[in-house]
Amino acid sequence: LSIVSFDCPPGPREIIEHGLSGILVEPQNYSLLSVEIDNLINNSDVRLRLSDIARERAKIFSSENVFRHW
Repeated sequence: LSIVSFDCPPGPREIIEHGLSGILVEPQNYSLLSVEIDNLINNSDVRLRLSDIARERAKIFSSENVFRHW
């Protein structure tokens, strides 16, 4: 999935790379959040590119990788 999230501490920035694996917007900026969601709905090329990169980035958080750090 293509992700649009508020850039609230802590969390989303640790997982989402803005513009690469998703879109981050300033917290509580509902107008910008809706604009970015609308952009993804109407731009399948960007939506698919973000999804592809996010799928690859998600491998960082696989149980194998997480268990190695624990």
